Amino acid sequence: MEASSHDEERKYARYDSNLKIEFQVNFDVETKINFRVKKKNEMQYSPQKYPAVSNNISVEGIGFTSHKKLNKGDQLLLDVYVPASEKPIRMQAETRWCRKSSYHKDEENAYDTGVEVHRIDDQVLRTTIFHDKENNVIWSSLLDAVFSNFKHIMAEKKHK
Repeated sequence: MEASSHDEERKYARYDSNLKIEFQVNFDVETKINFRVKKKNEMQYSPQKYPAVSNNISVEGIGFTSHKKLNKGDQLLLDVYVPASEKPIRMQAETRWCRKSSYHKDEENAYDTGVEVHRIDDQVLRTTIFHDKENNVIWSSLLDAVFSNFKHIMAEKKHK
């Protein structure tokens, strides 16, 4: 996990989501995202979908890279795809920041974006944040949706 100038603004730790397990096979835990932007002063999201790839996930947010420059406060509808799953996890989020990509410096129009997730499916995210005393970590339905889904998929593959 890389430190950045934004660390002092963060309430919760970031967990890298582009990890590699290096034994006999490399496997990237890379989460793909499609998102739509809600037009200002309108109730619906734009039909235009933009692709993105996650950089990190926290208790209440996701960092991703895309070719769409977003503005602070933009309302987003995210479809988050964990590895080996065809069904996305639907999330509503708000853009907190967006800047030229530090992950893809060689790409002209790549932007790193940080979003605060407000809802996962129909569940309000902030109501799910808790301290897991057994593992001594702050946890939420966002982390559970991404990491537990991935853990379940990998367990299924192992038993095949």
